[in-house]
Amino acid sequence: MSDLYTKELDLHTMSVAEARKYLKTELNALPKHINEVHVVHGYRNGKDLQKFVRNEFNHKKIQRKVLELNQGMTTYMIKN
Repeated sequence: MSDLYTKELDLHTMSVAEARKYLKTELNALPKHINEVHVVHGYRNGKDLQKFVRNEFNHKKIQRKVLELNQGMTTYMIKN
């Protein structure tokens, strides 16, 4: 699912606090050529991460959020 313009971030096993810190760090360091970030958060072991990634987390580089058919993943479209 990855190519030169996308990045995948896997949040499995993280708490919401850990995910917040990780996402901020990764998005701040994102290379300019990346225009999509696929955030794999899962949902079968609880929906706390899914809710956080889809509804609560915001960052200046996120243009919009795409709710995928796969309930365990959300795509962030990145501002260029």
